[in-house]
Amino acid sequence: MERVSARRQDPTGFGHLGLRELLEPQIRRLVAERLGTPEEWLRPEVSLVHDLAVDSLDLTEIAVEAEQRFDVSLPEETMERVRTYSDLVDVVVDARLMTPAPAVPSVFVRASVLPAARDERGVVTRSAWLSAYTVETLVADARRAGPGAKLAITVPAAAPLATAERVERCFAHLGPLGVAVDVRHERPRDRRAVA
Repeated sequence: MERVSARRQDPTGFGHLGLRELLEPQIRRLVAERLGTPEEWLRPEVSLVHDLAVDSLDLTEIAVEAEQRFDVSLPEETMERVRTYSDLVDVVVDARLMTPAPAVPSVFVRASVLPAARDERGVVTRSAWLSAYTVETLVADARRAGPGAKLAITVPAAAPLATAERVERCFAHLGPLGVAVDVRHERPRDRRAVA
């Protein structure tokens, strides 16, 4: 299996090992749910074919779901090289590292992370210029809030629609994790003349 060059740019900012640590539990849940096996069975050396009786259809379904969940492309020829659970994790992490980061528009945003209705944690609110760091911070806030949470982002009223769409694309990968993303324009305020 090919290893990823350490010089490749990491769009997430976590580094190869950090990204693996971030994605592996999600991949473990995905595979366990898809195969109906306990998560404990998914050790790095486990052979998908021999130990878990995974056939080509199962592997294709896992690949399709991983592509949707992690916003990656897993070509068939790449999946043919997957033999163990560790190989599968490597393929997804490598594909994520190869995916270019969405362009972060330069716009001032107001963001609120609203937890699920049944959750008693408070609302997290931030206002900042959007940057890669701000995106990472808001993603971390939303992930902590968990499934059922909502990330509400407000862009200035004068911001073009294309800017709001680019902001939304920066957070699109939260959808498969159960976090709703709502990007809206700020409502223009009525200006009153003062005499």
